[in-house]
Amino acid sequence: MGKCRFRSEWLERRDDNGYIINEWAKKRNDTDVFCAVCCVTIKISTKGYQALSQHATCERHKSECRNKLAPSQLKFSVVRPSCSASTSREVSSENHVKCLYSVRDRATSAELKWVMKCIITNYSASSCRGTADVFKSMFDEGVPEDFSLSSTKFRYLLTDALSPYFRNLILKDMDGAYYSVCYDEATNHTGRKELQIAIRYWSNTKLQIITHHLETFFIGSATGKILVEKINSALDNAGLPRQKILMLGSDGPNVNKKVARIICEELVSIRKAPLVNIGTCSIHTLHNAFLSGLDKLGEDVADLVMAVHDFFDGWPSRCEDYLQIQDDLSVPKHSFIKHVPSRWLTLEGAASRLIEQWEALKKYFLSYVPKKRNSLDKSNNYKRIVSLLKKPTIKAELLFVCSSARVFTCFTGAFQKEEPMIHVMHDELDTLAKILLGKVCKPELIQTVGVSEDLLKTENLLPAQKIHVEKEILTEISKVDERFQLEFLAGVKNHYVEAVTRVIRKSLLILKPLLKNCRCL
Repeated sequence: MGKCRFRSEWLERRDDNGYIINEWAKKRNDTDVFCAVCCVTIKISTKGYQALSQHATCERHKSECRNKLAPSQLKFSVVRPSCSASTSREVSSENHVKCLYSVRDRATSAELKWVMKCIITNYSASSCRGTADVFKSMFDEGVPEDFSLSSTKFRYLLTDALSPYFRNLILKDMDGAYYSVCYDEATNHTGRKELQIAIRYWSNTKLQIITHHLETFFIGSATGKILVEKINSALDNAGLPRQKILMLGSDGPNVNKKVARIICEELVSIRKAPLVNIGTCSIHTLHNAFLSGLDKLGEDVADLVMAVHDFFDGWPSRCEDYLQIQDDLSVPKHSFIKHVPSRWLTLEGAASRLIEQWEALKKYFLSYVPKKRNSLDKSNNYKRIVSLLKKPTIKAELLFVCSSARVFTCFTGAFQKEEPMIHVMHDELDTLAKILLGKVCKPELIQTVGVSEDLLKTENLLPAQKIHVEKEILTEISKVDERFQLEFLAGVKNHYVEAVTRVIRKSLLILKPLLKNCRCL
């Protein structure tokens, strides 16, 4: 009678040092509690919980807690903790696993797993803000106490903890394999030039081609000499031998040709053999080939597409008026698509949208604006749009540009993939060139001669009236005077001649023997 007895809820409280009491206190009996950090027995029969509280204020106890209860301190367990991922030693027996684990490692493991989840699913660094609080409220005791994440910590874990680990895995996997270096330089959103360097090689462990980021550099200017210095620096940092380089992968600006020339000279001095030359990016070449054709027919279409988009972009009142016209004419309520001038094949989607909205466009610009919004008549953009809409052949040109672009996008779409496509490159380019030649050349010559620039001589070309044009375009062009019809068909002929000439001269077809032999891959 009169003695205090142990109560289990005491262990759930925090002492004045911030530790949960069950981390250091263990029940022995109803009147005794054992302190695991001090290795002493605490009598609670007279003071009860106050005895535990007073013991926690002792200097020796505080010192022992700082050493033994630190997050990085290894702990022994006969059952692997559910959240533990860092085990320094394991001993298996018939019934259990004995292990040493760290509370801090548990938290770090959880943080790293979430960072990798963010990378796989493309979550932003900012999405990590408040993650720890959310998880702790969702899972209560299931989240390590030291778990914390912020956008800054996310980037630190990614670049300083995970990146070196995976980088070493890749370099170990290469193990002396031949490789290609892929690089691309662009200006980022902060206005700085960013040089991304990647490697591509055959993996003997995964039995497939692997492409992996190697290093990123921030540079002021991007001359050929500077790019070569950064590429060499990336290879040196990774310890990759120059003798194993197969080729460079890049797009087609002249500065990249200088890079290839300098590196070839270096390799010849090292191994007596240059890079394998399979040219630059074919998709860039085909965009430029299509642009060459637009110079002969299609420039007005590009101007109209961009002018219409700019006229409505950022003007809610104009969009509201146009929406009413779409309702009146039962035209699909779609917005206009922006055409990117540096990627000329985006013209296909933008021009298709204008064709879909054709009746609404004419009513808005030729009828509605002059009557109800005559203040817009004075803008240069409006005048340009009206002049193009009144051009007799403009709709036929829209239809033709879409038709021509489809020939190219069938090729570029097939090659916008991550896996290597060199083994089908020759056949696809050959087919593309034959399709374009078939629009303007005599068909019997294509079958006998094959793809050759000689087919584009005047005597081998079809007359303008026999140029292959889709039926829908012929129907539209038949509505105008004969003079406009002949001008339009001559433009179609020149468009295809210019486009296919650039394909033959600038694409990988100039490497025909090498490209053809790569089909064996």
